[in-house]
Amino acid sequence: MISASACITGTRRGYPLYPNPPLIEQQRVAFLTGYVLEVDGKDVSAQGRSFDLLPGCHIVVTPSKSGTMDSTAGVVITTGPRTFAIPMKAAHSYVIEVGVSGTFGELSGSGYLLGREIDEAGNTTRKFAPAASPQDVQDCMREAQNMSMAPPCRG
Repeated sequence: MISASACITGTRRGYPLYPNPPLIEQQRVAFLTGYVLEVDGKDVSAQGRSFDLLPGCHIVVTPSKSGTMDSTAGVVITTGPRTFAIPMKAAHSYVIEVGVSGTFGELSGSGYLLGREIDEAGNTTRKFAPAASPQDVQDCMREAQNMSMAPPCRG
């Protein structure tokens, strides 16, 4: 499992995946981390595992497999490339997690793959499964458009 706690406390900065950076303050960008290979059709694996994005609908594709190993055993989880359509909000963190569900036997077991939205207080506010159809992408785009049309917050 990928820990999100480091992503939501203190300063969280990822590789900027928006045009013409200088860095935008973190309250105005979404933060993505975890099991990520591509974002919006671009291979980002050479830029690390954490990214800053402008708010909106983003298409995230996972790698095909994940593995971990310690001094006594190793685990490989094969997911195949999976696509998430995530409407991302400013100042929120998004984590794509892959991990072990329950206990593994000697040769097999089960795993999980999910996305989580985490608010500024560190609470998981939403979970995302991989997109099941093109309709999921359309729904993401529609939700992101509705978010951008919302009136600005007043303090």
